[in-house]
Amino acid sequence: MSMVDYDRINELRKTYLCYLLEYTRVRDPHINVFRTFVDNWFAYYMGDPFLKSSLVARWFNKGDLNKKSEAITKFHIHSVRAWQVINGLAEPEDLIKDHCIPLSVIRGRLFDVSPTTIGELETFLIEHYKIGLITQKENAELNSLKLQSTLPPGVPYTPEARYQHAKIALHASESEPVEPMPLG
Repeated sequence: MSMVDYDRINELRKTYLCYLLEYTRVRDPHINVFRTFVDNWFAYYMGDPFLKSSLVARWFNKGDLNKKSEAITKFHIHSVRAWQVINGLAEPEDLIKDHCIPLSVIRGRLFDVSPTTIGELETFLIEHYKIGLITQKENAELNSLKLQSTLPPGVPYTPEARYQHAKIALHASESEPVEPMPLG
């Protein structure tokens, strides 16, 4: 992005928080709507490189994972294998952006908490919305254990829980914590 329009980014960030607040208030049953709203909020929360130059959220489908390596290093969690792939230490393989805590779980907690302000909502999302980078094979392992939309029973509510249950080794990040785009 050349000239960063912080006012516009923050306006869009707040707009998605308002959408999410209303979504929560009416207890909308559509998980895909939640995915759109929360993924877009996160992109505006983080700013570049989570946004395209047109200020549209980058969703990190397969093509985006290859184009924006600086962004994927800012994901909250990386499997050891995914970290090796992105750093050229292993043979290339397909990588997946994963919601560490499945969106259906986050949505259920959000409905339970029912925040009434965008400040309360954003605080909740900052605590619960975490993205990870894993390989296609690791994603298949999560799916085989039926963990694509739930946490394993009897484990602590943490971003690492599904990966640990599936015995997916996690990279111990030495990078700075994920920081949001500064408020304009």
